[in-house]
Amino acid sequence: MSWSAISEALSARISALYPASKVHTRIRYIREPAESPEFIEAYSSADGTRRIDCWQITRTGGKRVLSEQGARYRVQHEAKIHHHRSVLDCDCESSEDDFQAEIDAVLTDLINGDRTLSDVCITLSDAEAQDIGHAMLAEQVLCHYGSISVTIEELEASPTSETLDLMMSGIWRPIGNALLAWLEPQLSGLLPALVSCDWDSGASKAPSMPLDPRTECPRVLLRYEPEIQVDLLTNKGEYDVGRGALWVQLRQPIGDSHHERLVAYADAVAAPFFGQQRPDGLQAVGVEFMQITSIVYHDPLEHPLGEAALRVSTAEIQFEIKVRRYP
Repeated sequence: MSWSAISEALSARISALYPASKVHTRIRYIREPAESPEFIEAYSSADGTRRIDCWQITRTGGKRVLSEQGARYRVQHEAKIHHHRSVLDCDCESSEDDFQAEIDAVLTDLINGDRTLSDVCITLSDAEAQDIGHAMLAEQVLCHYGSISVTIEELEASPTSETLDLMMSGIWRPIGNALLAWLEPQLSGLLPALVSCDWDSGASKAPSMPLDPRTECPRVLLRYEPEIQVDLLTNKGEYDVGRGALWVQLRQPIGDSHHERLVAYADAVAAPFFGQQRPDGLQAVGVEFMQITSIVYHDPLEHPLGEAALRVSTAEIQFEIKVRRYP
């Protein structure tokens, strides 16, 4: 996506609330007199009253942060929405009430409405109203004025990313592939339905936050701990013993008994491993023995913008695996 698409989506949200308002995806500065057609067209309500009623959207900052997975960037745009409305009488009583109600309505819509802006972004921060008072519009007309600040996050592909083939020793990659190929069909009946069952692509030893928990969870990620693996070049024994984990990640619904759901989901992922020496199909890649040793529950992961609906919990299913040197 882009800032252009985001600003258009914000404009559409405001226009849906106030169809008669003029909404611009940039700051406009009209030098013509307030009575001129150009000024009226830019700032006045479309209801024929010629009162000032306009919203102007701009970006005040932004940053790009490489995600934990290393393949994409989190791009955060700092947006500011300016609102001007005519002062209609000496004590501003009626126009003040209307103006404050409009600020509150847009603020509430951004907080409680669709935070993806119709799939244009990942999420929004909680919007904040600022600078409420009076201001001159284009240095000509005194107006009620206020602004709304919000941070908007989208994703952007990274130009380069490392692959697991460069990090994983030759013996473990086919074992992991075989394990995932066996496990995924075993989990086809899970509810909510599993989104993915794959290698973890991050470099952290701790569970990482999904870039978009709405579309990426639930998921199961396979990971080995490199420092625990036996070095194939120096070990003279017949077997290698490795340790790894399956990270089970669920998005936390607001107000739900989430820990019970996470425990049940992790138990369902672990269930196919019990009652057998090794999963079917792993003998062909040299696996002699595989055993789950423990299930650890991690603290919830918070989304960078703090949206409660994107909080993610992780259960770590730890295992040991014994592999013949030459399958």
